[in-house]
Amino acid sequence: MDDPLFEGYTCIKGRQAETRKRDDFLEWVVNEEDYRAGLGIQSALASGANTEFVFGRNEPGNQMFHRWVDDLVESTPVTNRKGH
Repeated sequence: MDDPLFEGYTCIKGRQAETRKRDDFLEWVVNEEDYRAGLGIQSALASGANTEFVFGRNEPGNQMFHRWVDDLVESTPVTNRKGH
């Protein structure tokens, strides 16, 4: 099978179709569910109704991003405009 998904990888014979099906499903989930949910959340944030948000166990990327931002903000010295 000549498929760019597998370029540079050695696949177990006969597993390409299964892998392609899984890849297509994950692409559908991201496009149809994740992006839609994210857009809905972003529009709800504009209401200002919530001041705190809890990320679920299945959202480690979001958790790590916010920890990184917190660490960066805490370790960055604040200076005035003149640099003092």
